[in-house]
Amino acid sequence: MAHPSSRISQGCLALALAWSPLLAAPPAQEPPILKPRPMADAGLDFTGGAPLKEVLQRLGKAGGVAISLHAAVAAQETTVAADLRRLPFQQALDLVLLQNNLFAKVLAHDAVMIFKRTPQNLQEFETRVQRTYTLAFADPDQVRQTLNALHPQLRIFPDKRMGALTVLGNTADLAAVEDLLANVDKAKAEVQIDLEILEGDRQATQAAGLPALAAAAPTPQGQTPGLERALETLRKAGGTRMLAKPFVRVVAGDTAEVRVPALETGRYRVMVKPRIHPDGTLTLALDCAATPAAAPDQAHPETMLRTSVRVKDGETAAFGGLLAGGEAQAKDLVLVLKARVIRPAAR
Repeated sequence: MAHPSSRISQGCLALALAWSPLLAAPPAQEPPILKPRPMADAGLDFTGGAPLKEVLQRLGKAGGVAISLHAAVAAQETTVAADLRRLPFQQALDLVLLQNNLFAKVLAHDAVMIFKRTPQNLQEFETRVQRTYTLAFADPDQVRQTLNALHPQLRIFPDKRMGALTVLGNTADLAAVEDLLANVDKAKAEVQIDLEILEGDRQATQAAGLPALAAAAPTPQGQTPGLERALETLRKAGGTRMLAKPFVRVVAGDTAEVRVPALETGRYRVMVKPRIHPDGTLTLALDCAATPAAAPDQAHPETMLRTSVRVKDGETAAFGGLLAGGEAQAKDLVLVLKARVIRPAAR
């Protein structure tokens, strides 16, 4: 009588053997790749015209590829006029097939069969491959829409849960899919935005020249000359206080929000949506609000600023005149922003 532990071990072994074919299942085979030999130019000048079957026969002999013809192609009486010299085998074959509305199915590395290009033949004989692509950054639905617009013959199945696309198509179609994914499945650049909220006397902001700079025309490069110098003058003024100096990092195209908690001067909210242009400049869409601290006998309304500004990478922009504490106190708020692009590392 076998020991109980022996029966358990045998059962585990049987279970492992039963599962082993599944665990060791070979991956799906890729279609064969045609590997013709280098061709000599002799006998490949058909500019005077030659029967299709003769052209394909001589082309196959030159490239070391066995070319078989489907019955409908073999019965076709067609003349080909082309000079196939100085062309690689694949280009020469594609030229002949394109001229005669045919397509080739690769049977082995040195064998193909030629069919008439009809919807029925394409459905029945064209080699189709199923591949699944895992996307790191791009949205599967958006990529599917782009691929459907460019290659409507593809069958595409998105999986949002896995962030993947399963594509069914021929090898040329899949090469186009992979080329597109290499260009669109990339991380977006990020933008670091350094904020500074200054409170200064009305006289200090005027002495620094900020009102005059606001009315000045920018340079052709988009910069406002003298801005950094004026801001430094304001920071050094006796009545200027820095209320907050946060920074935030956000993906280009998304919105970053910074809320400065209640200070003795009030509450502040800054929302910034950066957009990076192809030339490297940025557009910053701003939505700012300043709510002064309410006095017991007076309500102070919220001051809003909604605008957009285009700046260079690393350039400073400033907005002033956000009144703090009411007109009687003659205080200005100045919002200073500097945006720096952070490019994703190459994959």
